[in-house]
Amino acid sequence: MISLERYNKESLAKLINSHRFDSFSFKPISHHRAVSHIHNPRAADDDTLLILAIDGDKLAGYIGILPDFIFYRNQKTKIGWLSTLFVHPDFRGKRIAQQLLAEACSQYEDKILITEFTPEAESMYVKSNRFEYVKSLKGYTYHYRANLTKILPQKKTFWEKYTSLLKGLDSTINLFTTPVLRLFTSKKKYKVTNKPDAESLDFIAKNQLNNSFHRNTDEISWIVNYPWILNSNLNDGKYLFSSFAKEFKYVFIKMYDEKDILSSLMMLTVRDQQAKLQYKFGDYDNKVCAEILHQFIIKNKINSLICYDETINFRLKKEPALYKKTRIRKYQMTKSLKVALGNDFRFEVFGGDGDCVFT
Repeated sequence: MISLERYNKESLAKLINSHRFDSFSFKPISHHRAVSHIHNPRAADDDTLLILAIDGDKLAGYIGILPDFIFYRNQKTKIGWLSTLFVHPDFRGKRIAQQLLAEACSQYEDKILITEFTPEAESMYVKSNRFEYVKSLKGYTYHYRANLTKILPQKKTFWEKYTSLLKGLDSTINLFTTPVLRLFTSKKKYKVTNKPDAESLDFIAKNQLNNSFHRNTDEISWIVNYPWILNSNLNDGKYLFSSFAKEFKYVFIKMYDEKDILSSLMMLTVRDQQAKLQYKFGDYDNKVCAEILHQFIIKNKINSLICYDETINFRLKKEPALYKKTRIRKYQMTKSLKVALGNDFRFEVFGGDGDCVFT
């Protein structure tokens, strides 16, 4: 018989430092990801952060929830983002995922948001009859450097034995294309930091994002100081979601006006030479933002960029790249949450909202 265990800040801290946690055949959360959940400034002490499904004395599955707020008409509503959902193959077919989903919804009074789900999970959410689709984000992936060594083996294992050949092709293609791309890159002035300095934090405080989630300095500092991805060549085989990368860092690109006053700030993640634009603060000319973003990518030899900002994409699509591909990020919201927010509620989301900024 399946039993469910719920963990808040205090009990999660005890779990990840216990012998029981170490004895699990697979991990329901990485240690550093749990620490990040515990320090979430929008998580209350009694918020459920993790739910385990236990069969006898064995871990059968789990679901993670990231507490957040939706802001609308000067009111804030507590919600949870479904962050991870997994059931071990040995225990599938027992409707454990459905039990975990139902319990997560119950813990957050049926006010749940989900995104970046697998087709299998999406089917389950639809069949549960709890959710409705809300506004999707349309974006683009811009490829600036050849990366066949990584892309082709992921698509077909046949290419794994031709790694040396693929590396040679990548080097040859990039040897010719990178100098050409540099010729079409502007020379705008900007500054880069990997952590928000005093100037950046002051600017973010004065230019808080005015969408459905109102990210401010507390959240930005928490995100940077408690990452879910650590820089390491190691891989924790017991944890099946993202945990380590050869390189993972946050990048803050600061742009100034003609009076040398900070006018806009872009926050990116860069993971193994793939960049994502997570947030943009301020009202700087989006044409200039796109040019500086393109300049930064080319200068630092980053393979690709993912961007969901509509106004920046309008300009960025005009910049040269090897290849551009459309991306759609879907969102689902519980029907109860949609009713609570009202028929005139408009879902406004940035690329980094939810747990996307952590990966």
